[in-house]
Amino acid sequence: MSTPSFSLRRDAEGLLRFSDGAHRDVAVTMTSAFPLSEPGMWLSLRAVDGSEVALVEDPARLEGEARRLIDEELESRQFVPVIIRVDRASNTTTGLEVVVETDRGPTTLILDADEQIRRVSDTRVVLTDRAGVRYLIPDLHQLDQQSRHRLERFY
Repeated sequence: MSTPSFSLRRDAEGLLRFSDGAHRDVAVTMTSAFPLSEPGMWLSLRAVDGSEVALVEDPARLEGEARRLIDEELESRQFVPVIIRVDRASNTTTGLEVVVETDRGPTTLILDADEQIRRVSDTRVVLTDRAGVRYLIPDLHQLDQQSRHRLERFY
């Protein structure tokens, strides 16, 4: 596989810009195609209209500024607190409220629907709150029995 022939830079407003040298110079966002199973790999660079302008299989193959900017973007997007205990989970008038202890401290998640609790494997669960922040339970079996019981009716 050859090294991709494009460049990345930040514009004056801090937006990530993609250029293929001759034809395109567009602001892009970065999305991981497989954020849970292959984090940091298979990165889709997308224009504002959502169209994909490049797919980066392995950012380690990039050099210089493109590599640095992708690493920077990955770091800013990989804020995924790990849930270590569930203190409460209940339906409220504002949505599903889940009070948890994470590796970054206690927090209360408000989820719009049960579908925002998603099993991604036999043991891994991802909860996504209203703000789009993802919280990870890497192994359900590592949660205490009460925590598992509080969540099991919602997934």
